[in-house]
Amino acid sequence: MSKLTTALLSIIIALLVGMWYTTSQMQSLNTQLKEITQVSNQQKADLENIQRQRVQAAGARYQSHSGIS
Repeated sequence: MSKLTTALLSIIIALLVGMWYTTSQMQSLNTQLKEITQVSNQQKADLENIQRQRVQAAGARYQSHSGIS
């Protein structure tokens, strides 16, 4: 093989390895993003439940103080 062919093959192999590594990293980041999204959605639901409970508790306090049954 000529030096040019060897150099081109080396470049092609390096590019393929780089593409594989980049794809692997992207898949890992995608998995992490899905996990973060799940946690975020759960925290949002928890916050909404807490806010709903506070509104209900405030309503119950209002009813007990105002004599509404």
